[in-house]
Amino acid sequence: MWVSADFREKATALINDKSAAYVTYDALPGEVFDFKIASRDFGVSSAQQNPNGQLTTVEVNNHWVRDAQRIRVNLVSEEPMPKQLFVGSRATVVIYPTENPIWQFMASAEIWIASVFHYIY
Repeated sequence: MWVSADFREKATALINDKSAAYVTYDALPGEVFDFKIASRDFGVSSAQQNPNGQLTTVEVNNHWVRDAQRIRVNLVSEEPMPKQLFVGSRATVVIYPTENPIWQFMASAEIWIASVFHYIY
């Protein structure tokens, strides 16, 4: 089973091979799955230039504070995909460093709370 999750650029800075993730799906409230980091994208489509000789379109942003850039993180699990899920199912993802038990506990608590709220919302 795999999941692609978009995180803010700053949030991906500390992700490494010692990171892991908890995932809960909207369709399966109360259930939490363990995932490993498979890869992280190293580019975004808005940074690509068109090789057709035209000028690159620059994103116009009139906000005082610009929106955060999102980077895709790809996660994998050895568990088979539950039958209730489909490609494109919504999920909540928490990434944590495996070598720090305090952050692992906090991630576990946060994802459990999110999974319970999926019963309500």
